[in-house]
Amino acid sequence: MRTLVALSFLLLLAPAVSAGPFEDSDQYKTHLEFLGYTVTETEKALLAKHPSHFNIYVRTYQGGILINSIFGTSAKGKKDRIGLLTFLNDMNRGSVAARYYVDKDDDVIIEGWFPGTYDKSRFSVFLDKYNLTAQQLRNSDIAKALLE
Repeated sequence: MRTLVALSFLLLLAPAVSAGPFEDSDQYKTHLEFLGYTVTETEKALLAKHPSHFNIYVRTYQGGILINSIFGTSAKGKKDRIGLLTFLNDMNRGSVAARYYVDKDDDVIIEGWFPGTYDKSRFSVFLDKYNLTAQQLRNSDIAKALLE
């Protein structure tokens, strides 16, 4: 009985474990919600949807977080693989906070890595640059033809 009481006492003194899917996820979630995203937690990540920005998937990766947006490739994009890859290379050339690539399922991924732990100012700048890059994609007639 003494062991049970001692164990219970130690558990009460232990620091609270984050309820979110990864360390600092509650801070990222609060930040995204402040910016108008609707955020859903999954087992390992945050899924954030926004009425005027691309939806993003946020998870930990290599000492920071990885944010990505996924797009299907249109029939034209699947048929014109060289045109699609040339377009993505051009997008990568002008990108500041993201990279573009095609995955094994022919989906186009926009991905950005934010190093370290949450910091309000740095994450704000990062997300602004990520959304600016995504906006360039949205405004592209080529993207409209190649992506779904």
